[in-house]
Amino acid sequence: MVEESTAFVVAFGVPLFAFSLISRKISRSMVTDPMIFVTAGILFSPEVLDLVRISSDITLVLSIVELALLLTLFSDASQIKLQTLLREKDLPNRLFFR
Repeated sequence: MVEESTAFVVAFGVPLFAFSLISRKISRSMVTDPMIFVTAGILFSPEVLDLVRISSDITLVLSIVELALLLTLFSDASQIKLQTLLREKDLPNRLFFR
């Protein structure tokens, strides 16, 4: 049986590699990066295709998931237009409390 950490790296790396191949083509569409990775996570989960079984207490899993979240949030934050944010001061509150 494949070790859990190896299975996780493969399950994380394959969608990341596949996304890097198509990211330019889908950049103009309504599909966002988080949508693709959530879909990949759902497909890999034991409830759907049962491709990878990973316990959440592995330190490597937690570290990679935290890094992925950090990069996603940083990427989204870097695309904020500062002028729009300053002009629409209530925009973050409306988005947060929607």
